[in-house]
Amino acid sequence: MDDRPLAYRVGGRPSQQSVEELELRLVEAAAKLFTEQGYAATSVDQIAALAGIGKQTIYRRYPTKDHLFKAVLTEHLFARFVDAWAQRMQALAEEAEACSGSALEALKQICRITLELMLDPDAVSLYRLMIAEERRSTLSFSELETTLLVFEGVIYRQIEAAQQAGEIPLRLSAYAGQALISMLSGWANKKTLLLGVAVEAEERDAFFDCAWTMFLDSVKASAEL
Repeated sequence: MDDRPLAYRVGGRPSQQSVEELELRLVEAAAKLFTEQGYAATSVDQIAALAGIGKQTIYRRYPTKDHLFKAVLTEHLFARFVDAWAQRMQALAEEAEACSGSALEALKQICRITLELMLDPDAVSLYRLMIAEERRSTLSFSELETTLLVFEGVIYRQIEAAQQAGEIPLRLSAYAGQALISMLSGWANKKTLLLGVAVEAEERDAFFDCAWTMFLDSVKASAEL
């Protein structure tokens, strides 16, 4: 199969766009198969077939399947996914606060979308893949924890904004935010990673409302101290 960009086949140099498009086809095909089938069950032949390119095209870029896996996991799946959700969370916080004039309401919306992220099938597949293939991944658990702090950081900053706006007592313990995050992540991980069940929107929203109420109760208790 001649999968080279047209510029190659007519004797010219490929454009940057054509090279990037070919790379994107490759990594997206590999990402799909790795997350759906796992590392061991995925072959370079399968990746090449799904991407519509030749095996040699892959090997020119990545000497082994292991090199491709690490690149896909760290540069494509993890980076793109984390960046996209972090940006979405920040944009939502700004929008919610602008519309409601309430930093606390913005915090609620951030936490709601955080729960959605934890239950997102793509996020669950990525997390499972990272756990199963931890030895092959270039991401250590300490690096994973550091990256996940990006999400927690958005929540903590919004708590501080609510404190400055007088909507949350300044004396509120930092553990309150950690407890809120733990409630959300603990329930989501139990459902998706341990039980392997899909959570419907109605159940997700009911749990979130309960967790949020418990958080507000802790805020109220802190204010009365």
